[in-house]
Amino acid sequence: MAVQVAVCGPAECTGRDRNRAHETGRLLAGRGAVVTCGGHGGVMAAAAAGAVRATGLWG
Repeated sequence: MAVQVAVCGPAECTGRDRNRAHETGRLLAGRGAVVTCGGHGGVMAAAAAGAVRATGLWG
């Protein structure tokens, strides 16, 4: 079973925080982790987008 990592964070965040969350999601998913989060904005959306980019499942 894959490691599951929940990412929680604010919807309102700085660009720096957004970039870090995106990279974190990308790295986690790139190593086979399942990234879970709300994904509605800010940190959580960025982490989800990074995870999706790593998997190549979307666009």
